[in-house]
Amino acid sequence: RIITLNLLRMPPKSGTRPYEIVVFGATGFTGERIALYLAQLQASGKYTKTFAVAGRSDSKLHDVVSKLKQQTNASTTKISVIGGVSTDDPASLRRMTEQAEVIVTAVGPFRQFGEPVVEAALATQTHYVDVTGEPGFIEKMIVKHDEAAKKAGISIVHACGFDSIPSDTGVQWTMKQFRQLYGDAATLSHIESFFTVRAPHGMVGNTGTWYSLVGGMSSSDTNASIRNQLKQKYTDSNATVARIGQSSRPEAYGWVARLRRWALLFPGADAAIVRNSQQQLAINGHREVQPHFSISFTVPSAWYLFLFIFFGTVIKFMSKFRWARALLMKYPSIFSYGMFQPTGPSQKQIDATTVTLDLFGKGYKTKPANATARPDHTIHTQITMGEPGYRYTTIAVVQAALTILASKNKHAVPAGVMTPAAAFVDTDLVERLQGEGVGYKVIESK
Repeated sequence: RIITLNLLRMPPKSGTRPYEIVVFGATGFTGERIALYLAQLQASGKYTKTFAVAGRSDSKLHDVVSKLKQQTNASTTKISVIGGVSTDDPASLRRMTEQAEVIVTAVGPFRQFGEPVVEAALATQTHYVDVTGEPGFIEKMIVKHDEAAKKAGISIVHACGFDSIPSDTGVQWTMKQFRQLYGDAATLSHIESFFTVRAPHGMVGNTGTWYSLVGGMSSSDTNASIRNQLKQKYTDSNATVARIGQSSRPEAYGWVARLRRWALLFPGADAAIVRNSQQQLAINGHREVQPHFSISFTVPSAWYLFLFIFFGTVIKFMSKFRWARALLMKYPSIFSYGMFQPTGPSQKQIDATTVTLDLFGKGYKTKPANATARPDHTIHTQITMGEPGYRYTTIAVVQAALTILASKNKHAVPAGVMTPAAAFVDTDLVERLQGEGVGYKVIESK
């Protein structure tokens, strides 16, 4: 599909648009919580501009606005409505995007509904952030639209939620701490990471997340084709990611003594996102040595380990067949062992849930002459946050949008289709997240 700009009706210039931020999909579970966080920022005086919520139904959007005003209990809440917007109506999408400096979209699954919004952002020269965790969609957007975004001078940044800002920014932040401890020549060769969810009242996800998960598994063959095209694009850039040593892929599952928990390799987007960011950073002139990266998630017992392996295997197998995929979509609660529900988590569950991401790095005080030399220093960093899907994600994607707005005159966020670390490495995004209660700290170094 070719994107063309209508020269007879150019979009409003940046800085003259009605809204800095428009939240698309605000009647959905995640979108409403993104809008709520923005309303809370307004109520606290941290954000003073009017923002808009957008979607298909005017009446449902007005209901959301009324609900947000009641929840924030603030007369200063300033929210507008842009109704009649649908992903199958390109004109309505352009009408929405041309009113915003940045579009924040939570309309998924993104492999179905994401690209029309990206195309509208391109056509109206509007910055864009989303909460997708679908690597195939992200890589397709980089292959198809990166050059157009660069020419338009806009930033399209995917995976700005729990997938995958913690791991992506965490790698670059850990590298920075390692250099501060051991000098500018210090180099990390490997980072092995583990995230741990503690949910005393149970961990529940919304079915929209489930649909994206199943859809991503079912399109793995297509993802492989796109990934080959992306590899070729990166090869053609002549910007090679500098590394030391061989990748040390961890076991698929096992006991992690230093955390005293069982762990499984995480099948989500994070590892692919980190690799993309490392490649994009090299293209953008950041030529530091990048560490090999892996990510796993931990569980408290061997029984949970068995459940995750069993249900994961069943879901991955069933997602390959249309009839079985229909069953997965129809009965998410059954096939996820109750972890995904149409209602999503309760507020009590959201409030009580926390996540810790531990990153264990090893490397060298000075770059070794021999790539097989044994690392001589280690570092353990940790990122702590609230419930991942609907609390941390809302904070992260909004702060990503605000970072783009704050950085646009400084050109600190490059133009193009990017993943988080490539977009925000030269900005204050981590400091913004810390200001919102997300913890980044060094636990140990030696």
